Amino acid sequence: MGGLDTGCKNSTHKVLIEAAYFNPEKIIGQSVKYDLVSDAAYKFERGVDSSNQEFALRRFAKIVSDHTKIKNISYINKKYQSLGILSIPSNLKNINKILGTNIPDKTYLRIMSKLGFSINNGLIEVPTYRNDIKNYNDIAEEIARVIGYDAISKKNILIKSKNKDNNNCIESKFKSILVDRGFSEVINFPFSEERQNDSICVDNPLDKNKAFLRYNLQDSLVSNLIYNENRQNDSIKFFEISDIYTRNGKKRVIGIIASGRQGHSYKNFSKEIDKGYLEEIFFNFLEEASEKIISIDRKEINSKSKKPIFYIELQLEELNDEILKSKSTSSYPSSFIKYQKISFFGY
Repeated sequence: MGGLDTGCKNSTHKVLIEAAYFNPEKIIGQSVKYDLVSDAAYKFERGVDSSNQEFALRRFAKIVSDHTKIKNISYINKKYQSLGILSIPSNLKNINKILGTNIPDKTYLRIMSKLGFSINNGLIEVPTYRNDIKNYNDIAEEIARVIGYDAISKKNILIKSKNKDNNNCIESKFKSILVDRGFSEVINFPFSEERQNDSICVDNPLDKNKAFLRYNLQDSLVSNLIYNENRQNDSIKFFEISDIYTRNGKKRVIGIIASGRQGHSYKNFSKEIDKGYLEEIFFNFLEEASEKIISIDRKEINSKSKKPIFYIELQLEELNDEILKSKSTSSYPSSFIKYQKISFFGY
C-alpha cells in the first residue's frame, strides 16, 4: 500500500502496522467536514470491536510469517481510556413490558446466550463487538428480532386528541392565504452549525457539524432559495412555520422569503417581487409590516441571480384576528381518500 516512496518493495526491511479504534461519536460527521470519505471512516462511524486490534495484528503477523522470515517483532499498546465491558441489569420483566410479551426465563436465557450475551450476577455483559447495544430497548429489539415480530400480539393504542377545525386557527388560515398567492411551504431540519449566546447545544447530535438548535428560520430559507436558484427557478416564494428554541424559551414563528418574478401567469410574469409585494400580504394582518421586512444582501450568497431578496420573520402571535375573516380558496381537506392495494394481475 502507499505510493512509490512509501510502498513495500523487495528491499523493504522494516514495516510499521497500526490497528486503531476510534469512538464512533467522535468520528461521525468528520469525514463530511474535512471531505475525507474512506472505508475506515465508514466502519469507525458505525462502530468496530474495541478489543479486536491485538488479535488482528497477531493474525497479520502470522500471515506474514507464512511467506517470509520475521527477524524481530514488537507490539506496543496505547489506550487513551479504558472502555471496559458494558453491563446492563438483567430484568426480564422490563423487556416483556417493552415488547408486550410474556417470554419465560428459559427462552430468554437461551436467546441471550445464542446472541453472544452472558448473564452473571444479575448483569447482562454486552460483547465488545455490539456497539449498538446501550439499554433495555436495544436488548428488547434483539429478542424481538429472534422470536419474530409476527409472533408479538397486536394491541391498540388509544391516544386522546382534540378535534378542531384547522381553518379556524390563525396558522392554518395564513397558510391558505400564502398558498393562494403561489407560495410553497418548506420544512427544514431544526439543527444549525451557527451558534449564538443563547443557542441550545445538543449533547449527542446526529451531525457534529450541526450541534445547535436553530435560533431563526432565515438561514434555512436562504439555503432553500440558493438551491432553487441554482436550478433555474426564477420565482422563489417560500414560507416555513416552525418552533425555534433558545435558552429563553420556545417561540412559534413564520419565515417568508421571496425573490424573482411574482409568478408565471401572463399577469405576473413580467412583474418583479419587491418590498411592496410582501407588504400587501400583511396589509390587514400586521401593524408596521414594512419595518419587519428586510432586504438580504447577495454578497455572501452563492447564486448567479441578481434579483433582490426580501425576507420577513415574526411570531404568529403578532398576526391579529382579522386574518380569520379573510377569504381563501385553499384549505385543509376534511377527509382523505383511502386506496386499497390490488393484485398485479388486476384480479
